[in-house]
Amino acid sequence: MEHILPLGSIVHIKTDTQTDYMIVNRAALYQEGKQVGYFDYAAVIYPDGLNANNELTFFNREDITRVLFTGYINQVERELIRDYDQIVADSGYPKLPSH
Repeated sequence: MEHILPLGSIVHIKTDTQTDYMIVNRAALYQEGKQVGYFDYAAVIYPDGLNANNELTFFNREDITRVLFTGYINQVERELIRDYDQIVADSGYPKLPSH
């Protein structure tokens, strides 16, 4: 996946190709041990949403194997898609590797 997807997009990921995931956050900060970094996406299982533990699934754009639905894109979203890589580069947080 070359560019970042909008919120609401439904995807399959490498670690679970049978489950639909809905993207609910981008550049999601995550603490792994003492290191804080980001994943491109945080998602919930679709259509269930958050589970009882409010657990999100974190992954990066290279983990996406299939896009089932692309979320809403307006001008603000187009600008974010265009600028995303620079925004995360300027954040100072490292990109965490997928699990």
